[in-house]
Amino acid sequence: MVHKNETMPRKGVALWLFGALIISIALNIFLSLDWLSDRADKYPYLSKRLFAENVNNIVINFVPLRAKLRDYVAHAPKRTGVYFEYLPTGVSIGVNEKDVFFSASLVKLPTVMRFYKLIDEGKIKSSKPITLKDEYIDKGFGELWRRGSGAQVSTQELIDAVTKTSDNTAFRAIQDLIKPFNTYQDDKHSLRDVYNYLDITEDEAGGNAGITPKNFSSILRSLYLSAYLPYSLSNEILKDLSESEFNDWLPEPLPQEIKIAHKFGLYNAEPHEFAVHSDCGIVYYPQRPYVLCVMVNTYDGAVAQKEIRDLSKSVYDYIKDIK
Repeated sequence: MVHKNETMPRKGVALWLFGALIISIALNIFLSLDWLSDRADKYPYLSKRLFAENVNNIVINFVPLRAKLRDYVAHAPKRTGVYFEYLPTGVSIGVNEKDVFFSASLVKLPTVMRFYKLIDEGKIKSSKPITLKDEYIDKGFGELWRRGSGAQVSTQELIDAVTKTSDNTAFRAIQDLIKPFNTYQDDKHSLRDVYNYLDITEDEAGGNAGITPKNFSSILRSLYLSAYLPYSLSNEILKDLSESEFNDWLPEPLPQEIKIAHKFGLYNAEPHEFAVHSDCGIVYYPQRPYVLCVMVNTYDGAVAQKEIRDLSKSVYDYIKDIK
């Protein structure tokens, strides 16, 4: 038989243990939330859902925006492809979003991603200086060519030049550096690692010279969700893209305080059937981030600029005003 004075200490111990457990759980939750908050602050260009519960606004009704985009593209003077995705929910709108356009300089972004992947895997040494070769020199875009053949640059200089100024010389250098690690030893298949990971099919020519607005958006989304690269590298690329020196198209209608990580593509030489003006990016509207990718099949820069700006403003205004 258990006496009353024997049960009291046991109850006291049980209550003490229960209290200690509650305090421990609360402390762990607090520390976890604090850690997640620090991580979110450290990688501001990545999805918040990677670090905490979704703090974004849930917008449901995109029917008016869909109608507006379809009507605009239907009356556009040139073949135009548009893909929009509301990142907090994944709701998307596409108009000719599966049409293939010449990738032009858009191809530079997955090339940089592949380059970073090889650096992260230790296959390319980021600390080793790169010597510019004659075959790298290209005056088309960027200023790195001015350094001349034989100049030494760092891998970070190459990456910054490609992401911020779409530098052709830096791009050629990076292509040459990743070539020994390609499954196929030709430029046409140089991005199969990235494209396979993102389930992007080859274009009709069997390479990556062409891409669709929807497919390129998946490249941006993979950076936003840090799917292909570690947090730090994904965030670094998006940060660099947000510091692009070319802001005449998608960013132009947006307020200066709204960040946009974007990559443009331009080809206006012969043959004109490949001519393209493209701009695709992640717009960091507070709590309502979205992807917008616009491709216009024209060599006429004025026509393309107006279309891209119009579509960018339409989407931004809708996201800003919807309740």
